[in-house]
Amino acid sequence: MNPFQIRLARQTDLTGIFLVEDDSFSKPYPHDLIAKLLRDWPNSFLVAEHQPGKIIGYCVAAEEGKSAHLISIGVIQEYRRRGIGTALIRRLLANLSSGVKELRLEVKENNREAITFYEAIGFKQVDYAQNYYEDGSAAIQMHLTMHEANGGSSRSGAK
Repeated sequence: MNPFQIRLARQTDLTGIFLVEDDSFSKPYPHDLIAKLLRDWPNSFLVAEHQPGKIIGYCVAAEEGKSAHLISIGVIQEYRRRGIGTALIRRLLANLSSGVKELRLEVKENNREAITFYEAIGFKQVDYAQNYYEDGSAAIQMHLTMHEANGGSSRSGAK
């Protein structure tokens, strides 16, 4: 049995999500933006919960027609490398609308740990964006097609 569960985020999770965000990024998203993302994308905003009320990870994606954009994923540092990020992405893929054919994201070009993580899941590097981030660093744009994510099979539909 997993020491954590993945579920849809609730408004009552926001304090825990803010802690994950602040722990995960040197320039975290503002808390009001995260709250807005939860309001805008409630079916693709997930949390990893270690025990009732202890949020240890989250991810959120925006669906845009046949594509979804992974806006953010974070796991508290002390819980990393335990499969939580992978479980969040797998559950996100299962939760996306059936019309979504790919999940895309951007990652800092020098973030080798994240790039390796995404590639292990099946994401492919597709483009490069100069000066993408506030600090002027470039982003690698990656995508994962639903066909690749499921090893060529159709979605399980598990939610």
